[in-house]
Amino acid sequence: MSETKRRQEKSVGEASEATGTDRPVTEDARFGAGAPEEPGQDAQLKELTARLDEALAARKRALADFANYQRRAAETEAQAAEAGVARVVRSLLGVLDHFDLALDQRSQEITLQQLLGGVKMARDELLKALASHGLQRLQPSVGEEFDPHRHEAVMREPAGDVASDHIVSVVQTGYMMGEMVLRPAKVTVAAEPQPDGGD
Repeated sequence: MSETKRRQEKSVGEASEATGTDRPVTEDARFGAGAPEEPGQDAQLKELTARLDEALAARKRALADFANYQRRAAETEAQAAEAGVARVVRSLLGVLDHFDLALDQRSQEITLQQLLGGVKMARDELLKALASHGLQRLQPSVGEEFDPHRHEAVMREPAGDVASDHIVSVVQTGYMMGEMVLRPAKVTVAAEPQPDGGD
């Protein structure tokens, strides 16, 4: 028997005597494999599981709160839009009253001048109501410089007394609210003067 073989058997025999058994000690037994878990590991696992459950519950609550916020925001926006429309309509009721008064007149007893006066009164009341909501008229003056952001040129024509690219006349009034142009004023614009042709 070789020296290495004798040493291995001696080591196994000593290990068997130390454990009080005739069975040889395996490599796993000598290095502690299969030993029971430490008591602290089970408590740590339970704590991590509890934290995970708490995080999942918090996520569900956050999603529910966000869904409720979106619903309330949509409802608030719809209510604000409805209230805005109601304010505009309420301001126009006076205009309807003027039309009703005009239509209640007997056609045989009203003159053309009175009819025109009633129409002008209703128009003025309408403009007043719209102005209360920020509406402004765009009615440029003759000779004012053409502004493509506020004016729309429908025609260019020569005008000796108006400089080129300046307004000659207003075809249709424009309107704006704040800085927003609702409708540009339609205007005619002075063209570049043409040189006289010669022979």
